[in-house]
Amino acid sequence: INEEKLYVNLDMTVMGKSVNVRFGTDDFQENIGPGGYYFEIRLKEDHFTYTGEPICPEWELTSSNINLSETDCEVTYSDNLYPGTGTIYVSAYGYTCYMEFTIGKAFLSEYDFFKHNIPEGEYVAGEYIPSPEVYTRDIEGVGNCSLSYVRKGTQSSDSVSSEMPLDEGNYNIYLYVTEGKCYHSGLFHLGSFSISLLTSDEWSRLNALHTELVEQGWENPWDISKGKTSVSSFHGVETENGSVVGLDLSSQGLTGTFPKALLSFPN
Repeated sequence: INEEKLYVNLDMTVMGKSVNVRFGTDDFQENIGPGGYYFEIRLKEDHFTYTGEPICPEWELTSSNINLSETDCEVTYSDNLYPGTGTIYVSAYGYTCYMEFTIGKAFLSEYDFFKHNIPEGEYVAGEYIPSPEVYTRDIEGVGNCSLSYVRKGTQSSDSVSSEMPLDEGNYNIYLYVTEGKCYHSGLFHLGSFSISLLTSDEWSRLNALHTELVEQGWENPWDISKGKTSVSSFHGVETENGSVVGLDLSSQGLTGTFPKALLSFPN
């Protein structure tokens, strides 16, 4: 047979089949093309949230001019892991249909962090206060993290600090996370603690003195309603290492008997 004069007629209704043609000792394989056939698909959902795993949307055939089922199709994806625009490709019998879908950034939760050494409860000024340690779990695409300490009851910028506070007051601890590749920014409350100039025993002694002086007619007493984290505002009170070490009430116009409560302060 003269190979140059060999012609092979293909039946174009046999879609998607491979036809093997033999020329002497050589084999050739050709895929039959679509010949004007088409189909369309629809995504059951086209907006998703980042999960750390590839997003593979569910789809279904909506129209076709050939007898086609979903099992006849090959499905591939591109850009379907990270936030952005992903694409699904559905191919059958030489024809490919595609649709795009959106992957949005995820939101962090407090369970996405390991927290250690978070201060809580009451501390006396000068006492050791543990430094918080916060780590993200094994997740990708989180922004930068920073800690801040916010003093309760104040609105000024001075009430916020990235350094461990040393002054008397009640504080909240927050973790701020900037916008990342895969996660939105977020602000998380980690805990609360207070710093006092006095120990509990010294605070009780100061309360007893306050009560005794009020009973004797003290017209301008200390405001003890805010608790022992407000001692620094008490006129005439000097503290050191959690103890009262000095009292000066000479300008308060006090008269009467010497208050017994003054004798209870050991320092």
